[in-house]
Amino acid sequence: MELFVNANTLTEEVLGSIGRMVFYTVPIFKQLCPNLKLILISDDIIPDGILEKIKFDDVIYRKIKNKNFYFFLISYLPWVYEIVEKYKPNFYWEPQNYLLRKFEKTKPVVTIHDVFPLEEIARRPFFKKFLFKKFIQITLENAAYIQVPSNFTKQRILYFFGEKYSNKIKVIYHGVSTDIIPSQERNKCICEYLKNKKPFIFFVGRLSYWKGTDILLDVAERIKKEFGLNILLAGKIIDSQITRKVDKLLKDNIIDYLGYLSDEEKDCLMQNCEIFLYPSRYDGFGQPPLEAILYNKKVLMSNIDVLKEVTNGLANYFDINNPYSSILDKLRELFQSDQASSPELISFVKSMTWQNYVIRFCNMLGLL
Repeated sequence: MELFVNANTLTEEVLGSIGRMVFYTVPIFKQLCPNLKLILISDDIIPDGILEKIKFDDVIYRKIKNKNFYFFLISYLPWVYEIVEKYKPNFYWEPQNYLLRKFEKTKPVVTIHDVFPLEEIARRPFFKKFLFKKFIQITLENAAYIQVPSNFTKQRILYFFGEKYSNKIKVIYHGVSTDIIPSQERNKCICEYLKNKKPFIFFVGRLSYWKGTDILLDVAERIKKEFGLNILLAGKIIDSQITRKVDKLLKDNIIDYLGYLSDEEKDCLMQNCEIFLYPSRYDGFGQPPLEAILYNKKVLMSNIDVLKEVTNGLANYFDINNPYSSILDKLRELFQSDQASSPELISFVKSMTWQNYVIRFCNMLGLL
């Protein structure tokens, strides 16, 4: 029995969410299914520091490095499909949303993380939205199994593409872990920030409208005035309006911004923050606030459906439709509370392990 995995996300200097998913799950596949032959496929060389921490049987390299998305679509993926058609494994796992070819001998499973580009909130140009919808439509037809990280994502797929795909789509919650994956690049020093022991509210994620970063920035001055706390933001800014707001608030010493973080840096900041505030308008799962819960931090998040789902309705939420006064009211409550999260919520989040993810994944494929 063979499982081929598109593992090119393991080549990133700092692993993103998909790279982390592959990193955590590959050794568990080998542990649970010792007779399963597991082959990784990648364009660029996977660093030795990553390979030595995971269990696999072989790696097939193309040895071409190009992170351009269009190159991924028109060059890398067709090469991957040629490999799959050449070796005809029993299963092929594509963790990056798209399967643009149908296989005769291999049963493919695709992880679709969300359908955000199709949502009104995405504000995507018509052509990009059209292409994404076309690719997901092809994927739904070609895949034997579709894995999604939440019932919310499943329902959004069915809304856009129809109920006929319902039986093909399996909801498997992703694992939530505070384990540190060593970075391949030299870490920035955050000691200077923490040395002053300034209390801060923390946010990490994409700095964008759909993650609610504008909400956070607009309420930052009121938070500083009432609670004496700076908001510390980390992550990539992908919105020009967010950039302008960040620049202004940095000059006024209302916020701090550290850019992209390694695991070591994020771990340090999670441990030292007063509250983790996550004002997202849209998510397919919502990893950051779940991680903060495992750090036993006070966490405040928006009341969007997916976040209520993955916290089983047990977390602290503010009203996304009335965010500013709601955030301040909830922060007052949190500062008066001695408890970070309820035991029920912590237990629920702790059940979201990568071990449980792989067990359900293997059951879906009939391997267990």
